[in-house]
Amino acid sequence: MPDLSPVETSPSDTSSADTSSGGQSPASARQASPQAIPVGIAIVRQENTYLVGTRLPGQVLAGMAEFPGGKCDPGESPADCAVRECLEETGLPVIAGELLLQTRHCYAHGTVDLFFHLCHPCRPETGPLLGTFRWVPVSDLPGLVFPEANAALIPLLTTNESRP
Repeated sequence: MPDLSPVETSPSDTSSADTSSGGQSPASARQASPQAIPVGIAIVRQENTYLVGTRLPGQVLAGMAEFPGGKCDPGESPADCAVRECLEETGLPVIAGELLLQTRHCYAHGTVDLFFHLCHPCRPETGPLLGTFRWVPVSDLPGLVFPEANAALIPLLTTNESRP
């Protein structure tokens, strides 16, 4: 089985030089990047499927596939956030397990620290889910268009198809 310890990827340098700074070098003209926003994400597995939704028109990254998750509330752990967000977005209560991946990513709209937690439903789920969420076979994950920040996660999930 491949090593599933948390991985941290380096963000690309997204700071920009202020060319109107009166002779300052680009390095000294850079503005400090904003603080990263912690985000808890529930990677919910049931049998050989994962819970996946599609971001709606008008949302950041509209049309892309997504796992349930969102910004951590002050003092909230990423695992607790993943559980809360999953319930709010899908109606499905889950139990958070291991941290599969931790990564920082810089988007045009902000920098995020993403914590992907493997989660399992509290009970076998066969009923309807809220929003655009549905159960997707693991073999179908590579064919979906996810945000850039999920790039390292999808191969991790698809190479571990036999995981419990």
